[in-house]
Amino acid sequence: MAPRELTRPGEAALLATLFVDPLPPTDSASPWSAGQIIGGRYRLVGLLGAGGMGQVWRATHVSLGTDVAVKLLDVGTQGPDGELVSRFLQEARAAAMLQSAHVVQILDHGHEGRIGYIAMELLQGKSLATLIREHGILPNALVAKVFQEMARALRKAHGMGIVHRDLKPDNVFVAEGEGQHVTKILDFGIAKILGAAPGTYHQTNVNVVVGTPVYLSPEQALGNRPVDHLSDLWQLGVIAFECLTGTLPFEADGLGALYMAICSGPVPVP
Repeated sequence: MAPRELTRPGEAALLATLFVDPLPPTDSASPWSAGQIIGGRYRLVGLLGAGGMGQVWRATHVSLGTDVAVKLLDVGTQGPDGELVSRFLQEARAAAMLQSAHVVQILDHGHEGRIGYIAMELLQGKSLATLIREHGILPNALVAKVFQEMARALRKAHGMGIVHRDLKPDNVFVAEGEGQHVTKILDFGIAKILGAAPGTYHQTNVNVVVGTPVYLSPEQALGNRPVDHLSDLWQLGVIAFECLTGTLPFEADGLGALYMAICSGPVPVP
């Protein structure tokens, strides 16, 4: 039986309108600049975005001439075994292990002086966070497609013992190319690899909260027991709620109140 088409007549055009007029980010305080060469191979072209774990630049491979995205982290005075470096390179390893069509492809990674870098496939499109911010409630057809593809990636990750732990709209990218849209999960910077050697940075510790507060599962908010794949499923539910309603299921004025709502408050019904 042929796969069921996710969009009805006219919906393809509607989805296409969600991916117009991207605005390039700017950051005058960036420690990097266009023209700088990273790792002896990647010439920076322009800033694509910034977050808590560094910046992402469009770059060109100096010998191949191919365009890539390079994620950069200024690790300061830390040595190659520092916590920030370990966490940063953990992201590259976790994503590279998966080799899924729905996880951003990792091409290279390394550490050079103060700089940690990860070279990735260059994606065209928009993050799920941008789509929600620009359009509020998203079309059912797009949400269905996004979550089917996220689920495929997470099923593979969980089968390999990898738990993302920080799923949120900023870490979900809807890439477009040749008239098609494909969902890519990004940022495995705080991923947990089950069964990893104790003491490694990516190993979850009790009483340590990692992740983005409004998307945390109860066990993440409490920090009183190890986190497993169920936390990723909780975060999928929170993102789905946000996509379909334009609001978050749990919000509060402070972290304490937010954690109480997540752990013991009533589950909102859209």
